[in-house]
Amino acid sequence: GSVELISRYIQKKFEGGGRRIRLIQQEHLGAQAARNRGIRLATGEWIAFLDSDDEWCPDYLMEVVRASRGNKQTVVCAKCYVVSENKRNIWNLPGVSGNIYKDLLRQPWPMLQGMLVSRSSIEEIGYLDEKCSAYQEWDTAIRLAKSCSFIYLDKPLFVYYRDKNTNAISNNLKKNILAREYIVKKYKKDIVNLCGIKALKHHYYLLWQYSKGKLKIKFLLIYLILCICR
Repeated sequence: GSVELISRYIQKKFEGGGRRIRLIQQEHLGAQAARNRGIRLATGEWIAFLDSDDEWCPDYLMEVVRASRGNKQTVVCAKCYVVSENKRNIWNLPGVSGNIYKDLLRQPWPMLQGMLVSRSSIEEIGYLDEKCSAYQEWDTAIRLAKSCSFIYLDKPLFVYYRDKNTNAISNNLKKNILAREYIVKKYKKDIVNLCGIKALKHHYYLLWQYSKGKLKIKFLLIYLILCICR
């Protein structure tokens, strides 16, 4: 199948790469499980992520490693180019530097393709949450922000291709909605205690706005209850 063809291509293309390039194969257990496998097998001190349908700019690794200054309690992230309908534009993500735990509880960012984090920091949070089916970078960033300081680079250093296969998680509305609800419920206590009930209400307002059918009714009822409890 296609997996075997890709495997043979990689092995042939990088057969002279020695230990720098390794092809790891496992049964399909989801993106987070694949990332965790790679992290556990990694031998370097720093972890950078890249999905198969996106790309780093040539100076990505140099820029993020330099910005980290070797501080393992630092997460470096950057803005990106977004390609949609064959048009490439700069995507100005809501970047913030410093201790950004509260900021992340309010809205999702950054993207995994633009994050550099130490392997020890990922080990400290117990690796990536494999129950999280979408918004995986948001959940990971929230967990890291409890103990790490973030550095935001106001420069596009990777390319995000928005026009992807229609079966991709990023294009599956229901999976996105349920994953966002999972994260909101996971951090509900901190959202309310640190950001206030208004922030929680805003999350459910967005869930209501973007969902359909029974989910739309469910989130509307939760939103209305939160409005009464203000």
